[in-house]
Amino acid sequence: MAEPLTGTYLDGSPHLRPPEVEQAIDDTSRLPRDQIARRLQIAARGDPDFLQDEVLLHLIRNTVRENSEAYFGKLYLVLRARVLRRLPGGSDTTSERIRELVVDMLTELITRDRIERLGRLDIFECRFERGMKLLIAEAKRRVLTKTSPVTSFDVSDEFNIPVEIIEGIRRLDVSQGDFSSDPHFRSDLIRAIGTLPENERRVATLMLLDLPDVDTITGGPSISKEMGRSARMIQEYRKSAAQKLHRMLVEGEEQ
Repeated sequence: MAEPLTGTYLDGSPHLRPPEVEQAIDDTSRLPRDQIARRLQIAARGDPDFLQDEVLLHLIRNTVRENSEAYFGKLYLVLRARVLRRLPGGSDTTSERIRELVVDMLTELITRDRIERLGRLDIFECRFERGMKLLIAEAKRRVLTKTSPVTSFDVSDEFNIPVEIIEGIRRLDVSQGDFSSDPHFRSDLIRAIGTLPENERRVATLMLLDLPDVDTITGGPSISKEMGRSARMIQEYRKSAAQKLHRMLVEGEEQ
């Protein structure tokens, strides 16, 4: 049986997957990866071998326990493609921005879930369609009201960032200092990332997924591919983000 979900409803009762989702997850967990890969290629939802979105998300969340970044990358690309296919069409700027924002928000939810499972993705593992409707509605609200993008990073002082994430931020060359010994650094880091301009914030966020800037060898997931920007632009965003984070976290400058 799959590991129980960690989130709870307002009345304190635990999140529960529907029985049919639990059964599908149990059935899939017995399959070797090559069979899972074959079934992930099936796009027809009416096919009996089609893997439900809820199952796919469960597999993605489970890669943390399996410590498999390569497998995570493959599963994430499948999920992203499915999400894009179900988003509203339209070639106007507003429609494109809504689609981009939905993918951004889901990516950040997954990123945060890989840092610490807090139940925010549970709805997608129970009723993926419902979770998508909520994301789309929120993206439309932000775009149509011109609300400034807010990362799903928590700005609470109680939010803990593991050492692995601190090391990830160090890849930005923010500073040579030992931030892990600073009790205020964790909350300051969250606030700092949240204040970065959109493209720089997205680069920092995608780095937490351990994506490379580019992947010209295997054609796998990369920051350049995810953002639709050249490797040179990604490096510029990274450099700018590093300078701003350094000023905020080391020099105490306010953004």
